Amino acid sequence: QISPQAFFCPSAASVPIPADFSKMDPLAQAAWLDQHSDYSYLGKGLTSSAPPDMILLYEKDSNHRRDGMNMLFADGHVEFDQLSVAHQRIERQTHPLK
Repeated sequence: QISPQAFFCPSAASVPIPADFSKMDPLAQAAWLDQHSDYSYLGKGLTSSAPPDMILLYEKDSNHRRDGMNMLFADGHVEFDQLSVAHQRIERQTHPLK
């Protein structure tokens, strides 16, 4: 099982993890992490055959004093882009016809 701390950026303000987190059912854990974590996940339904430049997750805008965000790609590499560039890349991936 992945530690809930893995869902928080080390350089961002820390959100206290509930003392009873490990006792929550998996759906409640996922809901809590979705609401409080520093990352947004785009990898649902992807397999190991996803293109290497597919964004799997990205940081929320509030991290890094809004200077930019880290993005994790399907091949395992991470890139830091300015918010405007990152938003364009995310938009192209999530809405490819726009």
